[in-house]
Amino acid sequence: MAGAKKTRVEFFMRKLKWLDAVAIAAGKDHFTAHVAMIIGKHLNSDTGDTFVGRETIADLVVGHVRTVELSIQKLEDWKLLQVRRARGRGHVNTYTMTFPEKAVSTPRLENEKAVHAPPFVANEKTVSGDVKGGETPLKRRPPDRPNLKDSNLEEITLGKMGVSDGAVAAPPARLRSVPAAQPKSFRNRGEFEQRIAELITEAGGDGWDVLMELDEIRVAALCRRLKNGVLTQIEIAELCAPRRQQRGLA
Repeated sequence: MAGAKKTRVEFFMRKLKWLDAVAIAAGKDHFTAHVAMIIGKHLNSDTGDTFVGRETIADLVVGHVRTVELSIQKLEDWKLLQVRRARGRGHVNTYTMTFPEKAVSTPRLENEKAVHAPPFVANEKTVSGDVKGGETPLKRRPPDRPNLKDSNLEEITLGKMGVSDGAVAAPPARLRSVPAAQPKSFRNRGEFEQRIAELITEAGGDGWDVLMELDEIRVAALCRRLKNGVLTQIEIAELCAPRRQQRGLA
């Protein structure tokens, strides 16, 4: 029982090596790589071969049988597949995975030697801090040194600003502000503004007064929404809300 399990493990390790070799040989030929994966999936772990039909492979890779045959021929040319072709109608080929002569064969489990790291020993000799000839001693941080925030943080930050011998350099120039892009206007915008003012008045607000309090970008957006037919009564009511609150307070 243990021997059969060990043989099956060796088979799957060998199949993984074979799939790696197929991936390297196929490169960008994804169809041939897919055909090899289907063949590898149907390999018998006991016999090491498979007799899956070409029509079955074509159905699984969603391709034509002739294209599958060309991919199988490529795998043969790459020395990655051995095909025993059957004779006669109704017979199928038998496929066995192989490796090129230059490829490294998969070693058996008993021949593999794992490299074990030596155990850690607490009494191991640490790196000496003695200075050898021609070397510069390393500068160590004294244990009583204050934190960076209290010691040289100000020196570092002021040094970046150009402070030297009590003379403070000019502050960096501010970036020039870029004016905001004006909204694009369109034809007959005034008619849409008039209609929005009427809608605001019908909703209980002062139409033109509300529009005058809005900025140009907001007014242009409202006009464009009305032009596109997507302006809602909820938006009109929201415009009238501040006015209604002021009247309630008055």
